[in-house]
Amino acid sequence: MQLLSASDNASRSIYSTFVELLRQGKFLPGDKLPNERELARIFKTGRAAIRDTLLVAQQDGLVVRKVGSGTYLSDKASQIIEIEDAQVDVSSVKPASFHDVLEARIVMEPGVVELAAEHHGAEDLQRIQTLLMGIRDATTWLEFKESLYGVFLNIYQASGNSILLATFERIVEARRRVDYDGRRLESRVSELVRLQTYDEIALIVGAIKNRDTALAKSESLAYLTRMSINSTM
Repeated sequence: MQLLSASDNASRSIYSTFVELLRQGKFLPGDKLPNERELARIFKTGRAAIRDTLLVAQQDGLVVRKVGSGTYLSDKASQIIEIEDAQVDVSSVKPASFHDVLEARIVMEPGVVELAAEHHGAEDLQRIQTLLMGIRDATTWLEFKESLYGVFLNIYQASGNSILLATFERIVEARRRVDYDGRRLESRVSELVRLQTYDEIALIVGAIKNRDTALAKSESLAYLTRMSINSTM
């Protein structure tokens, strides 16, 4: 994230507080923020400092300012905060980089999810739902990532295809070897990141549970496409 100038301590403090509110889930992606006058009242400061704070937030991709409409929390906000909190290197050139894995998943995973919706058993679904709760309740970034990859590992298992499962197991092993490209594994994962990710994955899991193969496939592709778009921000 960009920082305000060292001389502007007041704006720096407001910006840090604003980002912390996002971490706590006080605003959700797509939410319209209060206007500058109301934000100035909330932060007990002048409108000029609020304007500077929103400008930096816009430069960081956290908010979108629409002329004549207002300021909205960006759809990318949770991914930006996740990357910042764990100091994730999304431009990694190491084997099995973030982009390599994402590209492979886009190619094969919607079909895997479709198979899981068709073939899953009660035990598969129970494991998936338990790990889904782990995404929501994770306290550290590492716990969050382990639960997230655990959900999909069990979805691959539920597909009933051993070759696809073995492929994803290799992906998980490779991601663990590079600590999911994070450098602060025990950092706190924000509520915004946890809840938005939980909501997105819950749509996929819900379609699997209902054996809705077409919806499961489309939700999987939508989720991976959002990840791809956000990773190039």
